[in-house]
Amino acid sequence: VRGIAPEEAVIDYPLKEELDDIADKRANDNKKAQEAVTVISRLESVELPIQVDKFPTSRYSLVKAHPKTGRKHQIRRHLRHLGHPIIGDVA
Repeated sequence: VRGIAPEEAVIDYPLKEELDDIADKRANDNKKAQEAVTVISRLESVELPIQVDKFPTSRYSLVKAHPKTGRKHQIRRHLRHLGHPIIGDVA
């Protein structure tokens, strides 16, 4: 993930269902956000002397994510919410 992730964290952040235009075209898009919990732990981190945008160095972390619930794209959405998006994730 991007940045130096916390050593351990429990992300308890409800997620509203993201619908896919093709696969979910008949699904109800008015559902309330559902409970979603993910436990993460940082395994390693690195800081490289490579400037990215306004940042003078590049920081990355290898994390282990354990979802306690099973929501669509839960891990990537929780990590993005925490401010540590998955490297290469475009959504």
